[in-house]
Amino acid sequence: MNYNYDYENEVIDFKKLKRAKRRATIRENLKSLGQWACENKEISIPSGVALIGGASKLASSMMRKHAVNKEIDFKKRTIYDHSLGRYVELKKPLTSEQSLTIEQRRKNGESLHVILNDMNLLK
Repeated sequence: MNYNYDYENEVIDFKKLKRAKRRATIRENLKSLGQWACENKEISIPSGVALIGGASKLASSMMRKHAVNKEIDFKKRTIYDHSLGRYVELKKPLTSEQSLTIEQRRKNGESLHVILNDMNLLK
């Protein structure tokens, strides 16, 4: 195996060495897969089409899930302040007790920014 890593006259970095080994094994596996695909075209073409379709479905569902999780995290960590006209970022998501306190104080006429600043919740 050729790891393509020159470690003469330097301290060996094991992370780089592991990465080079991994890359070499992946390269060898892909090369053997390519040889097998060339030898067995009647099997590899239909299975390749199915694999590409499945991979694209998987990638699109993962991207959609990531976008939804990102939006949920944004909603947990921000509150829209109407007096400022923008979103205010919080240090951490609000607990139910904190949100009740905020609602009561807003009903009393206090500004959201002042309330969050008093409770030390602003980032």
